[in-house]
Amino acid sequence: MKLLLDTHVWLWWNTEPERLTTFARRQIGEARNEVFLSAASVWEMAIKRRLGKLSLAESVASYVARRLAADDIRSLPVNVDHAAAVETLELLHRDPLTEF
Repeated sequence: MKLLLDTHVWLWWNTEPERLTTFARRQIGEARNEVFLSAASVWEMAIKRRLGKLSLAESVASYVARRLAADDIRSLPVNVDHAAAVETLELLHRDPLTEF
């Protein structure tokens, strides 16, 4: 199965895995699943860190690279078509990272 992790799910996976359901932790950790983190999530983390809403002991670039390698999670690039398609998505929530 292919899994695309939301920004806060990826952060919780790395910092507070107990916030995820047992099912989610099992699926993310399952070696047969392909797990991805979007470049858009990295962009979002960089913005949040710069605004002081995300605390990391190192740069976003360093943290993300280290954690992706450690967890065998692949980066998923964003192209122009992906970015433009955002306007067609259903608005499910506001910004879940305001609590970081």
